[in-house]
Parts: sequence; C-alpha cells; structure tokens
Amino acid sequence: MPVYSLSFPLIQVMMGVIKVHSSPCFYPLHLHTIRLMLHLAAATNKHIPLVHSLMGTLEFCATINKAPATKPVDLTCVLRVTKGYKKTKAFQDGVFDLTYELLLNYISQLSQSI
Repeated sequence: MPVYSLSFPLIQVMMGVIKVHSSPCFYPLHLHTIRLMLHLAAATNKHIPLVHSLMGTLEFCATINKAPATKPVDLTCVLRVTKGYKKTKAFQDGVFDLTYELLLNYISQLSQSI
C-alpha cells in the first residue's frame, strides 16, 4: 500500500513543523498537525510519540492568565494567531480544550493497541 511507504517521511515532516514553529502563536498549527498524525497512526496502525508535543501546549495553558474572558475562539480554521491574541483567556481556553480532546484521542488509540 502506498500509504505505508510514505507514512514515515510524512511523520518526520510533521514533527519538523512542530519543532520549527515552537512559539505559542503557532499552537493551532501544532494541534492541527497532531490531529493529522493521530489519523495517520490510526490508518497505518503505527505508534507516533505525541505526548511531549501535547504536554508542551498543556504547560502553556497552565499559566494563569488574569485577563477577562472574551468570546470563545474556534481553532478549526486558524493556523497562527497574533502575539497580542495569544495572551487572551479565550485563546488559552480554546487551546486547552483542543489539546485535551487530542490527548484523550491519543490515549484511546493507545488503549486499543495494548
């Protein structure tokens, strides 16, 4: 199958995207990339170590932000946010929700392969 032969180079490129753009401004891109890697792992029955990437975004969400809450953010179509927006409570909450969802998805995939 062609997917299996291209999975390793594709995973390496995706991991490179996460490492190159390490700023919190690019966390939506990280989370989209992690979601794609989870789909690829499910399709190819391969394990991809993603806990480190997910924990990095959770550490960002753990910082206490005293800014007033604004309108919730939808990260489905966002790849990058401005430096000013990354400090808002709405962005942190959106990143936390999406990271939590991806972490649960990752753990459920691991539980099915044991």
